[in-house]
Amino acid sequence: MGLYDFLKDAYNVAQQTQNPELLNALLDAQSQALALQAENARLNNLVTELQDTKALEEKIERNDAGVYITFSDDESKVKYCVVCWDNDRKRIQLERINWYSAISYKCTVCKINLHSKPTT
Repeated sequence: MGLYDFLKDAYNVAQQTQNPELLNALLDAQSQALALQAENARLNNLVTELQDTKALEEKIERNDAGVYITFSDDESKVKYCVVCWDNDRKRIQLERINWYSAISYKCTVCKINLHSKPTT
């Protein structure tokens, strides 16, 4: 039996005794138990998010002197914005722009232009 169920049962017993102070105390305790459950769920979600981010960080490969990142488990080696990752931990795919002597990448979110090594 969980705390919330216990408090609910205690409230039902307190109703039979018609003790208003006990009823109010049990209602307050029940409300606090619900708030604690909600906070616990929020914290569990945060822990899961942080664990997922940590797992991704372990797979990061910084390429071209930090111009973009890829992930080691991605066979297609999609290029992501290093700025968006470093600032917000967001995986934003880069747009490739071919210049005459170099390849450039542009982030559609932060609008930064990242220049790769010149092509030969």
